[in-house]
Amino acid sequence: MSMTGNNAANHPIRLLVLDLIYPAVLGAMVVLLFIRIAPTARAALHEPTTYFALIIGAYYSAGFVNAKIDNTYSFKLGALDLVSSVLIFVSFYLLGFAQDALPGQAAPSVNYLLFYTVLILTMLTPMFRRAARGQKRPFRTAIAILALLVTAIGITQASGVAQLADATPGVVAAALSVIFTVYLVEMAVNGVS
Repeated sequence: MSMTGNNAANHPIRLLVLDLIYPAVLGAMVVLLFIRIAPTARAALHEPTTYFALIIGAYYSAGFVNAKIDNTYSFKLGALDLVSSVLIFVSFYLLGFAQDALPGQAAPSVNYLLFYTVLILTMLTPMFRRAARGQKRPFRTAIAILALLVTAIGITQASGVAQLADATPGVVAAALSVIFTVYLVEMAVNGVS
């Protein structure tokens, strides 16, 4: 069941996901990022995990704005937003951000194979969301496909393929930063929704 206008603003799934879960996950991400950066700002800013966190946080924030200004809502969109929220939080967890809050523990090693897999699933949700809304944004979809390909290269490198040894997490994070910047510019030029 889809609702528009004032009815959409009061849709129960929208209230649950966009007014409770999305902001809670986004707030947790900001706090975890600050916990990571606060003790050793300079060192933390040179870690690929911090770059990934910044990209994911900005991406998730843009998705939140996009979802909030949408004047329609449905159970299907709510389910996609909920799945996106869970995947975003899991990606932060896989980057070791939850463990930073525990004093005296060594930084956990990151399983980039698992992280990239979750990241790919996360990047698919906006494409599914556009499809559920009946939107066609070919350039935005092309940007998403490029990000998926870069992340797939990261998966291949994390799997130990020697030919892609140069596709380190730092290189993947830098490439995704450039792609995400293009995505934000596209949103600024052509509208968020």
